[in-house]
Amino acid sequence: MQLNDLKTHPVIRSMAYVGFFFIIISFVFFYGWQQSNNQQVAENRAFARHRATDTLAFLPWRKWEFIPLSEVEQGRRIAVNSKLSLLDPALANFAGQQAQVTNALATTDEAIERAMDMRLLRLQAANTGIIVDEEELKDRLREMRDLDLARFEQEVNNTPGGVRGLLASMKQEQEATRAVTFIAGEARASLYELWLEYLLVNEEITLNVARFPALQYEDKVTIEEAELQAYLDENAEALRLPPQRKYGYVKLTLADISEGLDPSEEQLKTYYEQNQASYLTPEAVRVVQAFSTTSDLATTVTVALGAAVIEKVGEGLSLEDAVYAARDENEEGRIYYTEPGWITRDESSRTEFGDAVLDTVFALADDEISSPTTGPRGVHIVQRLESREAGPRPFEEVRDEIDLAWRAEQGATKFAEEISRLKSEVSRFESIRDFALSVGLEDGMTELIDANTSNIKGVGDLTIHARYIRSLKVHRLSEIIPVPAENPTFVVALQIMQATESRAAELSDVRDDVLAEVRSIKARQLASEAAEAARGGMDTGMDFATAVADAPTTSTLTDPFKRGTSRAAIGVNLIGFAQQSSRIRSGMTGLSAFGESEAEPEGYALWKVEEIKQPTREEFTAERRSFEAQYLRLKRQILIEEWLADKRRDAEFVPMTDLNEGRG
Repeated sequence: MQLNDLKTHPVIRSMAYVGFFFIIISFVFFYGWQQSNNQQVAENRAFARHRATDTLAFLPWRKWEFIPLSEVEQGRRIAVNSKLSLLDPALANFAGQQAQVTNALATTDEAIERAMDMRLLRLQAANTGIIVDEEELKDRLREMRDLDLARFEQEVNNTPGGVRGLLASMKQEQEATRAVTFIAGEARASLYELWLEYLLVNEEITLNVARFPALQYEDKVTIEEAELQAYLDENAEALRLPPQRKYGYVKLTLADISEGLDPSEEQLKTYYEQNQASYLTPEAVRVVQAFSTTSDLATTVTVALGAAVIEKVGEGLSLEDAVYAARDENEEGRIYYTEPGWITRDESSRTEFGDAVLDTVFALADDEISSPTTGPRGVHIVQRLESREAGPRPFEEVRDEIDLAWRAEQGATKFAEEISRLKSEVSRFESIRDFALSVGLEDGMTELIDANTSNIKGVGDLTIHARYIRSLKVHRLSEIIPVPAENPTFVVALQIMQATESRAAELSDVRDDVLAEVRSIKARQLASEAAEAARGGMDTGMDFATAVADAPTTSTLTDPFKRGTSRAAIGVNLIGFAQQSSRIRSGMTGLSAFGESEAEPEGYALWKVEEIKQPTREEFTAERRSFEAQYLRLKRQILIEEWLADKRRDAEFVPMTDLNEGRG
């Protein structure tokens, strides 16, 4: 089996193996699952249809069968649990309890397809004589030592039929699991096939790469007016202008109110006295210290350095001079001096110093130096310089904080009053301008914008009121709109001043966009032509360096890389290189577009294979067991996916994601 046949190799692409087919029953009980909002849909509505799968496939009159909501929900749960199984258990447990998360993990289409797959696998189990006894399921539940009884009870309550219904669901899933195992058992790999795949995964490639970024050619592009019009004509539908609106608006923000307030000193001092508890300062000491991290020093070196520092302090040196003198005399370790700073008993100080160091520091007298004391991050020798008792911070020190707090409090009150005033006034006016003049605010005007957008430039993000805004009539003044709806930071009144229907764009409407797109297209063309010319030079016998001499960037020699890490080694995504790399050889050259989009690449790269280093037989022998397990797991996945795809096609499976198509 060749690399390009596998599409997604577990090592080459580093992709996680999503084991939907190997259903993890315990997830139902350990992590639970949230029911989809689709539970509100009637149970007898059909979400998909297919031909009967228990009759001969060639019979044209096979009856249609339909997949109901209950099976879709089971399919959704299977799809969600498959994805949760890839996560850390704690994260999976949390995610499994969030309805929005679980519903986002599996789309309705995925849930419907998993439901169909379960039908196919149950039929396969029946055809091959696979039977799971109910007593076996009960034994499995008894063996689950970590079974979350609360989740189990919730699962029972959420399952039609209670315990019996849950056991029936488990039975179906176990039979499907064993059917998968039966199908996947056909996966085999010869020693030669494994060796070829091991080579592809583990060969180390060194490339010489010259890039021709399209951006570097934009200043060489010339554009005629006719080209712009031609592009517009070719893309008229994509560039069609949506319905548009121009809004007049009056906006008032909480910040406007707060900033407009001008408190007197007397008001600030009164606020300070009334809220003194918010401006207390804890007991603190100002210190300097010698500090040594335990990761830098062995214990014996730490002790020796600490002793040397204390000895030199005793000789009359300052702590700072003692640190540098001790460090100069002892090259084995490092000790550092820190500048003066204040320390309290808050959480950050406890994290940095630990209780032992803090107790020592606060017990010192001013100017006293501690003995070496061990904390969580190292060894400390601390000199206490001065102390500060707990108590209220001086007004002068906190004046700016008080000013902000006073403005916030008074501003919120004033803002609420202003909102009430605006609400009472707005209904009296038909014009946004007259309303603005009456309430003493300025009115503004937007440009013509998409009628469906609710994030309006100059106004703000009104998404939470999108439905109301879309319902506004032309020239009719809106209500006062608060954002957010609770505890708003701004309010706005809107009036649609102009509304246009969707129409074909003229060049003047979209000139800038068209110009940028045409310039980008022509720059990509120039980059492609330059790269092709360089490759042509190599075809005529030029060496790589000479052929790419005119490239706008300097060619680079990559570090050796394996096929799965080409992007990191090369620095860009060479489009199609994964497929090309399965056939390359030393000395071979190639031309690849690079970027994220094959239709709109960022540029082109000419590359040459300088070396391919193969793994040894000894390395293969050492890693064969684990590699074979990964490779066979991938083959089984592909085998199962192809088997299910064939069966769905034979059954003429049709998802009915438009609920209007459902059979009520």
